[in-house]
Amino acid sequence: MDEGQLQRIIREPFCMAPRRLLENNKLAFSTRVVGSWLLGLPPHWKMRVKQVKHKFNLGQDAWKTVRDELSEIGVLDCNKKQLPNGQWTWEYKIYDLPPLPDV
Repeated sequence: MDEGQLQRIIREPFCMAPRRLLENNKLAFSTRVVGSWLLGLPPHWKMRVKQVKHKFNLGQDAWKTVRDELSEIGVLDCNKKQLPNGQWTWEYKIYDLPPLPDV
């Protein structure tokens, strides 16, 4: 009784995410969801951690878990940089697969 066909009816914008990310049971569920969402954002999207935390109801510790797990598997690159006005900011890059090493 559990077998059947699935018909997809898509009425809203959606994103695709690599199965390698979605099915990685070593990652927290929140990491898989947030990582997939980040990959679905338009190019050059200005991400604000506060906004991501609010959207997914993540506290600081949960955000750190997401950030650290995505970084550990090589799909999130986080760099702290100083702006010309002296303020510090984080720069994030998300990859569908870890970047290839420089040759």
